[in-house]
Amino acid sequence: MAAPDTLRYAKIPLTHGSGAIPALGFGTLIPDPLATAQGTKTALEVGFRHFDCSERYRNEQAVGDAMQWRRGRRWSD
Repeated sequence: MAAPDTLRYAKIPLTHGSGAIPALGFGTLIPDPLATAQGTKTALEVGFRHFDCSERYRNEQAVGDAMQWRRGRRWSD
């Protein structure tokens, strides 16, 4: 298994050589809207760039609010 530091930056190549996606993602299935927004903000702060979202989760507003918060900062911070 990869060391935690290397796994954080690991990427999985996409089919047909069209790029790669982060190997680790943050799951947004959190029942409480405040906890969802805070968890998503924290995930962005620590470097997550891959998010597991679904319309079925019904938390688009909380996740969107956290993404808007991040939008005011540079993604490379």
